[in-house]
Amino acid sequence: MRLPQGIGRLPAILRGGIAGRIRIARKLESMQAKMLLQVHDELVFEGPPEELPAISELVKREMEGACDLKVPLLVDIGVGDNWRDAK
Repeated sequence: MRLPQGIGRLPAILRGGIAGRIRIARKLESMQAKMLLQVHDELVFEGPPEELPAISELVKREMEGACDLKVPLLVDIGVGDNWRDAK
C-alpha cells in the first residue's frame, strides 16, 4: 500500500492516524474481517464473530499508539449487528 503524494505536508498527528489505519489494513489481509468505512473518528469493521477478540485488540493497540501526545489517545470498542447498535 502506498501513501498518497504530499503526505509529508500533513501534520504529524494526521500522518500517525493514517499510518495506524494502514497497519490495521495490512494485518487484516489474513483475516475475513474488513474495514468498511471511516466516519470522522470512528472506524467501522465487519467480520465473523470468532475474529472479534483479535480485531478489537488490533484496532485498540494500533489506534491508541498512532501518535505520541501529552494526553493518551483512548479507543472505545462497540459491537453490534449494525452501526447504531454498536455504540
